Amino acid sequence: MKEDPAGGTVGAVVLENRIAFENNRIQYTYRARILSAQGRDAAEFPPFTSSAYGFDGRTVQPDGKVVAFSTKKDFETVTVKSRFGSGTVSRLVPPGVSDDCVVELRWYESAQDAVGPLPPEYGFFHEWTLGHRYRTLASVLDIPKTFPWAYDLRGVDAYKPDVKDQHLYTVRDLPPVERVPLSLDSLRGLPRLTVFWQPGPLRPYVGGGHQEYWNAVGRLVLKDWLGKASKGSDYQALSRELLQGLPDGPRRKALALREKLDGRIVNLDSLTIAERAKRSEDLAKTVDPSDLGAAARRGSTTGHGMFLLLLHLAKDAGLKPTVVLVADREERIFRPTLLAPFQLDHYLIGVSEPTRPTLWLDPTARFAGAVIRPEYQGTSGLEVDTDEWTLKQTSIPAQPAAYNVRRYTYQLDLGEEEDQLRLKAEFSGYPDWAERWRFLKLEPAEQSRRLKEDLEKEITGAEVTHAQVDNAQSPDQGLAWTAEARIEVEPGRRRTVSLFRAMPWPLWVPTAELAATRTVPIVMSYLQAHGAKATVTYPAGHRLITGGPVQQSNSLGSVTLSIRQTAPATVEAVLRVEITTLVLPAASYGELKDFIGWVQDACGRTFILENQR
Repeated sequence: MKEDPAGGTVGAVVLENRIAFENNRIQYTYRARILSAQGRDAAEFPPFTSSAYGFDGRTVQPDGKVVAFSTKKDFETVTVKSRFGSGTVSRLVPPGVSDDCVVELRWYESAQDAVGPLPPEYGFFHEWTLGHRYRTLASVLDIPKTFPWAYDLRGVDAYKPDVKDQHLYTVRDLPPVERVPLSLDSLRGLPRLTVFWQPGPLRPYVGGGHQEYWNAVGRLVLKDWLGKASKGSDYQALSRELLQGLPDGPRRKALALREKLDGRIVNLDSLTIAERAKRSEDLAKTVDPSDLGAAARRGSTTGHGMFLLLLHLAKDAGLKPTVVLVADREERIFRPTLLAPFQLDHYLIGVSEPTRPTLWLDPTARFAGAVIRPEYQGTSGLEVDTDEWTLKQTSIPAQPAAYNVRRYTYQLDLGEEEDQLRLKAEFSGYPDWAERWRFLKLEPAEQSRRLKEDLEKEITGAEVTHAQVDNAQSPDQGLAWTAEARIEVEPGRRRTVSLFRAMPWPLWVPTAELAATRTVPIVMSYLQAHGAKATVTYPAGHRLITGGPVQQSNSLGSVTLSIRQTAPATVEAVLRVEITTLVLPAASYGELKDFIGWVQDACGRTFILENQR
């Protein structure tokens, strides 16, 4: 077999990808033909689940040489760039992979100790997407006739599968799946298998309309799950304590209550190192999240317990909170016609106020304030009326760019032998929460050491003389950090000066990942405003070549960089990038590429220091 670009075969071809449900286990079979170096990643596997076992694989070379492997330990762990344009992910590679070989692997996932046919890691709902980044000759689903749970096949009919005994589906010649950054698998419309448990009380409602079904979910499932809680005198004392001194207005009251709760009750799912040591007894116990009185006595509970506490405290405060069930958009988009409650895997609390947008709170996310995590922004879900226990479809908005802010302030004093740098970073919204998790689990001294080490890795030749992190464990204050450094420089008549150092870019995609064309929607992680101000001084007898300003905008947002001479040997540069649109159609791909170019020009700006003596 050879590469055939016209036929969609480039790099590799997947010969077979099979999922077979057996008694108390799932069998996977994967066979791929690697045709060139470009296709070697067809032999990369994501980390296997803890229930995976029974590995039986081999790589076969053109000369017939075979390398067999049979355990997880036989795989090599490699780190590769995330396909979403930033960060890295781990992949497992079997032995013997080359630019011209066949890879075959069979393994199992055990459901022996599970309540149904899915391994424990999958819970009551799991989906498999058919297709691969390389052309797939055969994708097979083998589902027993006596399968104990419900399942749904979506999009399979479009590929006219071979069907045997109504339970063996073979989809042939799937085209390569377009893999581009800033995209969601859930929006690709790929064929997919969904397996889920249908709770017994809901089964009589499956044959009716979906609204009737979802209202039954509210009455028969959520009322018990969310409405019942054990309180008692300890909870009442906590309620009186936290409700004192709350500000007026539903939104301000709810946010202040959430911050006071974060400061009073520890979330056992998000402990610092010191808290973990102090609360070893709590961690060793089975915590009932619905026992709010016990949470008040211990001063700790689980993430779900924090959710229940805030829900009931908000009612105590006279608010009328609603609950919204949502799905992680990276995994799936909520389908109201799929009568499966466990497709909704997270919950938010909403507080309304006349003439203002609903305030959404996620009590499970420690120190998040009013942050909605990006995976739930711009998605649809079900809003629960916690008085009537009825449900209706609703949407969670994207939080505006002005809410999610990174701001960097630089003082850079250039010298002939070394530069002096002072840097301050401030955050709000999601960037604050994300940056906070960089330091949250460390004690203050360790936080400063981590910052120092990270900056010395990021800034070539730097010796960080001061590093301080503020408010990493303060729920009611924004995180900030400051640093000072000496930077060694190479002497010479002309050198390049990086302007915005140790600053992550608001949007970064390697040029190599920007394909010539695109057919899937463009999805940003979240809306944001990113700012930086650099004041640069340089020695007498030198000049600073800065390049021109940037002032660009399109439907994605805007990028500006202004540069001005503020004194005879001082230049000020002010950067601002705003991403104001969450989703764009594939037709806007040209605008995305333009925007990425503007960000590269502005955020990656370098000056030239030239000695004129």
